[in-house]
Amino acid sequence: MLHQKQMLINATSLLIVIYLSLCWGKLEDYEFQEIDPPVMRVNKHLYKSEDVVTNRFTVFPSDPPLVLCRCWESKKFPLCDGAHRAHNERNKDNIGPAIISASNKHNLYMNDTSGNETNVAHANENWDSDDKKKK
Repeated sequence: MLHQKQMLINATSLLIVIYLSLCWGKLEDYEFQEIDPPVMRVNKHLYKSEDVVTNRFTVFPSDPPLVLCRCWESKKFPLCDGAHRAHNERNKDNIGPAIISASNKHNLYMNDTSGNETNVAHANENWDSDDKKKK
């Protein structure tokens, strides 16, 4: 029994050596080339002539929610068309759209450096005038 195991190990070792020598012969014939890693662009087809693509939106309380694509595969980009569903299934991902909606109930506030509380609309309307007052 021990003799049979030893013969099997020797035969297996011999097959491995033969296989590796055949493979090495093939590798010697192969020219290795330096290949740049593939470019995995997120934005594949929109505004390609632009250096950086930015979009600005103003949402009013009367507007319906704004549903923005975050998977970059929407045919209606920057708006979501539901392409993330196929993307998620294909890539085992969980990305969804960014949903922006205005509300009459809440205002967005920010603090300026003086500690005064101001809303965003006031800040936008008085951006230059507030700076001039401080000088």
